[in-house]
Amino acid sequence: MIEKKIFVIGWDGDGVVIESDESVRNVVNKRLGINIQKSDLTNWNALTEIVLQKTGDQKLADELTNNWFEPEVLKLASPNRQVLEVIEKCKQLPDTVQKVITTRKAKCADVTRSWLKKHIKGIDWDLHLHIRRPNGVIEDDEFKILMLKKYKVSFMSEDKTSTVERIIAEVPTCRVAYFNQPWNSEDTSEQLKNIRIEPTDGIILYRRIVAAREEFLDSK
Repeated sequence: MIEKKIFVIGWDGDGVVIESDESVRNVVNKRLGINIQKSDLTNWNALTEIVLQKTGDQKLADELTNNWFEPEVLKLASPNRQVLEVIEKCKQLPDTVQKVITTRKAKCADVTRSWLKKHIKGIDWDLHLHIRRPNGVIEDDEFKILMLKKYKVSFMSEDKTSTVERIIAEVPTCRVAYFNQPWNSEDTSEQLKNIRIEPTDGIILYRRIVAAREEFLDSK
């Protein structure tokens, strides 16, 4: 008996499905009376650097940066509406499963699951959210790679450069959409240029997913 082929789509959380930078910036802007924009977050440590430049207070910088991992802040995050539209369209594809694979800390599991249930109906997020477990010591990229291999993900949307590079090297059967974000703008790799995509370009994203699905179904 031939086993039915299931096309598995993976979605990163922050920076892809979830616009968490807005809620994090709002806390900093209100606390310091400044106006940090998304475009100011030009690298992964930009928020810390900006707070240090404004205040010279390392403890405060660490406290405000920690809001990237604070459930009470993350629950206020907005969704990427274009990505949500693509997720809705992908629900209509036969023999297709969608998962969110995030390296958020384990303490964020409940708020992340609640957020997904609120914004994306019709997917069992108790089953299809994959987040690090308590006391887990595995590093971010390694966690993502393990999940992609374990669940045989064939298409992944991701915004972290090192993760994208590892997917290409270690999971060659998985196609990748590399989301343009200010924090990965320093990456000028020609290798990754062709898989970059604007976070607002849902039409192109969906076309790439459909093409990857056809390639997957045609493979042996």
